[in-house]
Amino acid sequence: MGDNGLRSRGPSGPTAEVPDRADPAFLRLIWMPGDVRSQDRRQGEYIAHLQEDAGVQQGADLLNGNLEELKTVIHEKLAEIRTRQEKAQAAAVSAAASGNGGEAQKRAPDEPLRVYVMCDRADRKSPSFVTLRKCLLGQGYEPILPTESEDQGNALQMHIENLGLCDACLIYYGGGSPDWFEAKLRDLRKFLRGRQPPVVAKAVYIASPSSDHKDEVETLEAGVLRGAETFSPDLLEPFLQKLRAAGS
Repeated sequence: MGDNGLRSRGPSGPTAEVPDRADPAFLRLIWMPGDVRSQDRRQGEYIAHLQEDAGVQQGADLLNGNLEELKTVIHEKLAEIRTRQEKAQAAAVSAAASGNGGEAQKRAPDEPLRVYVMCDRADRKSPSFVTLRKCLLGQGYEPILPTESEDQGNALQMHIENLGLCDACLIYYGGGSPDWFEAKLRDLRKFLRGRQPPVVAKAVYIASPSSDHKDEVETLEAGVLRGAETFSPDLLEPFLQKLRAAGS
């Protein structure tokens, strides 16, 4: 038998230590094999308690079946949680983009367009990345970089806010792994789709070192800019053209 919420036994047998039901993200599963039996009186009372006590089952799913059925239910519940989280995060991006007021905020005349440059931490000091950042600043655009916080929750929150506040996005694919790159590309799909106002430009800048995965990168989600060993402003020109058009 299994239960991620049951922890103790009561006076006449078991009682349940029920977790905080006010937390909508918390799910409880109580599982028993479908043919569970016990010759022990206390164990029998415990089984009956799980099956019949409404208080134990409140806010929980009572499952009777084999282990594979339990695994299936767990995967389904985790998928539901991920979907809810992604919807909440996408809503947070839209709220940030609209200034938390439900309507798109107009940019002040002296306010630069903000470009969220997603990069791996190892790239921040690379000569090519530093030159790209200076190029954006020289063109009058404000580069926003990911936070370097070690706190994953804080880093995710800042990432979501940056996606909501930016006017354009650029994924700098240099020292990051293929998994890192695919995760950032998925973020463009999840969080920028339907964002109001929409970003004016999205691009992937592929920097050195070269790799088979980088050579195979093709997407319609963003413009693909293939860099060389050293950064050249000309390589960024298609992206800059869209920024100029938006700022005019």
